[in-house]
Amino acid sequence: MPNVSDKLHQALVDAAAAEEARMENYKTLYTENDAYRLANAYAQYPWINPEILVTTVLSGNDDVLPRLSDYALAQMAKARISPYDISRQDEIHSMVREGYAAGMANEDPEGNVALQQYQESVRRRIR
Repeated sequence: MPNVSDKLHQALVDAAAAEEARMENYKTLYTENDAYRLANAYAQYPWINPEILVTTVLSGNDDVLPRLSDYALAQMAKARISPYDISRQDEIHSMVREGYAAGMANEDPEGNVALQQYQESVRRRIR
């Protein structure tokens, strides 16, 4: 019967293999032209949720983006929030995460506490 560390190791190995396979699949599915289309779409419509934008572009539905943009802007206006507000909120969350990581680095230079927290989060997902 495998112990917890074996399960954890196998979960990490499986996750790494799945990610590698996914990246290889993406290399065959998408081209430089797709990357250009994504960059162009993001430059024109940065307020559209990135997951929605990527899915729309990679499925070949670029022509839907103007209507999607209008809808996203209408929803933001209804919620009284702007793309700047969303960007600023993301920056604040990023600064908090960076501060937390810097504090952890100062308190635990070897990273043992961070590794232990990571192991606990993986264990919770495995169970």
